[in-house]
Parts: sequence; C-alpha cells; structure tokens
Amino acid sequence: MITFSGCVQGSPESKADETSHTAGSSSASIATTGETEPAPSRLPSQTAEETVSLAKELPYKDYTELLDALREHVEAVIQQPDIEMENDFFLEWALREPFMSCGEDYSEVRDKLGYALKDLNQNGKLDLILLNKEYFTVVAIITLVEDKPYLLNEYWSRHSCVIYDSGVIYSNSHAGAGDLDYMTQRISPDGSGFIQEVKFGATTTNDFGWYKEIDGIQYAIEQSEFDEFQKEYPHLSYPEAEEITKSAGLEFIPLFG
Repeated sequence: MITFSGCVQGSPESKADETSHTAGSSSASIATTGETEPAPSRLPSQTAEETVSLAKELPYKDYTELLDALREHVEAVIQQPDIEMENDFFLEWALREPFMSCGEDYSEVRDKLGYALKDLNQNGKLDLILLNKEYFTVVAIITLVEDKPYLLNEYWSRHSCVIYDSGVIYSNSHAGAGDLDYMTQRISPDGSGFIQEVKFGATTTNDFGWYKEIDGIQYAIEQSEFDEFQKEYPHLSYPEAEEITKSAGLEFIPLFG
C-alpha cells in the first residue's frame, strides 16, 4: 500500500444542533452601540495569527494510517450499527449522515465515502479532504503539521462547507431558531488552523439581526451588506455546493477501491 507523505510532487518539501466545531468557530461578543454602525476594516497591523482557529492533532502517523482506521471504523459500523452513535472515533458527527442516507443497508456507505488530495494553502503539502460522493459533500478537512495529520474541521448538513479553487473554505452553519453563520476561511501557511477572512450571521439573541464579525466582535449591519456578500458566496444547497467543490479540481478517490 502506498504511504502518503503529504508532499506535492516537485515541491521543495517532497464540528444535530450542536455547533461546536473543531476549527473555525469562535466566541464573539456583540457590539451594543444602539445604532447600526459600519463595521471597521481590518487594520494592516493585525496579523493572520490573531485570527487562527487551531486544528486538532490526530493519533495517526500519516494519511495512510488514518484512512486505514477510517475503513476499519466504517466496517465495524456496518457490522454493528448500534456502535455508530457512541463510538469515539475522531469524526463525531460527519459520518452519521452518510450512514443514515443508506437506509437499512449500511453496506451502501462503502460506495459513498472517498477522499481527495490537494494543496489548499500552497505550502507544498497535500491536504486530505474526506468526501461523500453523494452531492460531492465535504465530510472533513485534514492537514499536515510537521508531517502529522491534524483535523481542521468536520462537516454535516447543519455545518456544511465547500472548497473553492482559490483555496477558500466557505461554510454555512445553523443551530436552528434563526441562528446562522456564513464564513470564509483559509488554511494557515503552516497548516495548524484556519484563518478567518469574513464572517456574517444572524442571531435571535436580543433580536439582534444581521451582523458582521471582526476580531471577535459582532457589528450590526443592514441586510443589504449581507446580500452583497451572498452574490459571491451563496447559501449552500446541495446542487450549488456540489458544483463549487467539483470546480476546485478535486479528484474523488473511493475509500474502498
């Protein structure tokens, strides 16, 4: 079996209702100004490191060992479906939907799961994107830090994402009751986390309405500003999400091939 080192050939170095995510979520405060104010621009002195959400180290030496563990876990769930909800595998939520969409025959999941390898942050190392072939859904994004796998985030219907050819990771999250997040991120140069670029959202807390988050503070905005953002980054339904991620040039490799 081929061992994935994560290096690009020729390169110099050949998170149901829960919305707590591995990387990319943040705890933000609301600016209580009494009036809607334009959100300030990011200052040139603010560094990327200040906006990084850290990835989680995984207990595998490389991508090959990780994929072997994923195959083993999937087979175990097929044989004993009751363990699915209680198993402490590193993907807590993301694997549930591929299984649930199979109905009573969990063995069908073998045909759904796969992965792709692409250097999303142009650091010379391949990132591992776990995929559900159904609508080309992103299941998880895993990166390398000092050549060891780290989980950046996992995704499901309430916390979905697409990958643009530019390397932008665009996610939609909703916890029900009108609480919504729309965020663009990039993987940090060293692969250790996400750098938040833009975040918009709406919340029912104090009837706050639409906001734009900058440096952990949510500034009230008019919906028209959010509508402009959506022209470039639309709400993610399955057909649109499939088209965007496929256009990123990801090659689907079956997990059970």
